[in-house]
Amino acid sequence: MNYLIITIAISLIILYWYIFLLKFKINKLELKIRKSLNTRTNLIPIVFEVTKGLLNKHDEIFKEVIKLRKMEFVSINMEDDLENILNIESLIHHELNFVFKICNKNKDLEKNEKFLYVKELLSKKNLEISEIIEIHKKVSIIYNNFINIKNLTWFWIIIPLNKIWI
Repeated sequence: MNYLIITIAISLIILYWYIFLLKFKINKLELKIRKSLNTRTNLIPIVFEVTKGLLNKHDEIFKEVIKLRKMEFVSINMEDDLENILNIESLIHHELNFVFKICNKNKDLEKNEKFLYVKELLSKKNLEISEIIEIHKKVSIIYNNFINIKNLTWFWIIIPLNKIWI
């Protein structure tokens, strides 16, 4: 009987330690996502400057992207939750796709080395961001499953961990 209690106690301790390690990993991934998103967003002014003078209605094309970039800047600096940041970033991504569709129709930009370089940087950064977000989702699912298990035990009162957004 004593061995059973000791085994259960040790199992719970290992479970909670693993949950804390998962939470730590999720926090690291969130910081990495925020940093990558910020780096990508900082490339927008470069695209703006490189395309200046080469696009008709240049300011109108970039108007929404610049507005969203300001929202993103405030959101990241206010340490908004990841869900809100990703919603804004999704809008930025769609607006950048629109900008690049217009830019791809411009023959001068197709030959502009600076534009092509920045476009390549943005593509790589988008790929990196999507990979990190996928890892974050997978780890979050595992974490949330363990939180469900934790909540089934009486010990959950002592450790106040909640599910996270995926």
